[in-house]
Amino acid sequence: MKNFLATLALALPFGLLAQNDLVELVRSDVRTEMRAIVTLNMGLTEAESEKFWPLYDAYEQDRKGLWDRKIALLKEYAEVYEGMTNEQAQDLLGRVMKLDTEFDATRTKHIKLMEKALPATLVGRFYQIDTRLAKLMDLQLSEEIPLAIPTEEAPQKGMKE
Repeated sequence: MKNFLATLALALPFGLLAQNDLVELVRSDVRTEMRAIVTLNMGLTEAESEKFWPLYDAYEQDRKGLWDRKIALLKEYAEVYEGMTNEQAQDLLGRVMKLDTEFDATRTKHIKLMEKALPATLVGRFYQIDTRLAKLMDLQLSEEIPLAIPTEEAPQKGMKE
């Protein structure tokens, strides 16, 4: 998965892949690999699997749209990166923060649904796995996406020139 994420992250700032290609990669490769990692690490019995996987699939379905929007935001950032205005930066920042909140709310919603059907120890284990995978993906993306370039319109407090 790390190689795939590195490829995806490298492509984003330079616009090498079309947005639809990125969305399809996220939807297929990463989701398949994540499912394999979850399967390997959950250690579910057959009875637990029957309850868990439909809940997991519903969770992934809800996250699909969020991933689409995240990819679109990253593509938009890449397009305006070099000449970004303060207004564009403020708009992108607000939208990405809202999206982060929506990712968290989606995870919380589905964790609560899982808690109704499965032992808390299994739900906690899934939460740990899911959180680690999400952080890994975010870290990989953040390593490759350049920091915003401050404009001369507003002084940057606390930053050395």
